[in-house]
Order: sequence, then C-alpha cells, then structure tokens
Amino acid sequence: MKEQASLYIPHTGSMLLVDSIIEHHDDNGVVETTFAAGSMFADSNGVLQPLVFIELLAQGFASLNGYTNHLKKVEEQKGFLVGVKDIQFYDSAPITVGMTLTAKLKVEIRFDDFAMVHGSLSHGTTLLMDGTLKLFIPETA
Repeated sequence: MKEQASLYIPHTGSMLLVDSIIEHHDDNGVVETTFAAGSMFADSNGVLQPLVFIELLAQGFASLNGYTNHLKKVEEQKGFLVGVKDIQFYDSAPITVGMTLTAKLKVEIRFDDFAMVHGSLSHGTTLLMDGTLKLFIPETA
C-alpha cells in the first residue's frame, strides 16, 4: 500500500513532514518521508536537526489516525503532541536531505482523549531514534 499522507493530516507546505503511509493496521503502521533540499529543518549543509524527528513521529501517527478515520467514515480529529517519554537518539552519523526515513508507530494505550504511542525512526536498517509520544486527541462533537 502507499497512501499520500497529506490527505489525512492538516499540515501543509514546509510543515508537512510525512510523505506516505506504507503500512496500516488500525492506528498502527509505517510511514516514510524524504526531506527535500532547502528544508527549513536542515542546515546549510543539508543536515537535518534531530529534534525534528519527534515531530515527524507525531505527524506519522496523525496520518495513520486520519487514515483510520477516513476508512471508518468518521469525522476528522485534531490531535496535539503534549509530551515525550524515553526518547533515545542512536546513530550519530548526520542525516541529510534526500535520505528516505521510515517511522514505525504503535499505540501502547488509549485512555479517554489521550494516547501513548511508541515510535521508531530508521534509515534503511539503521535505527536513528525511538521513544514514546504522549498525545491529546479530543473526541469530535
């Protein structure tokens, strides 16, 4: 499968970090992206700042959640990243524009309007980072 992520999240333009949904199982799945030259998240040498990877994971989950809602024909939900837990950055080699990054996301628990989602980000077989996102996703009225 390959779905265009922008159809399922509100981010646009330079703030849209996820290109495609490549696997989907309910809210869990895999997304991928390739940052383009000139990205505002890269320095003048094209090296990406690692903290942007947290937002990439959050948008990855948002796209999966949006796709789930689309399939269920329910109203679009807005969500907010409210915290992170146990974030680890692993490989110290620079990640640059043009590299394809893959994020795997899995819901650990949902309670009321909150979700804890574990995410990992890789380039090929190299694990770049992982950790847990704390998300607030209010039910639509």
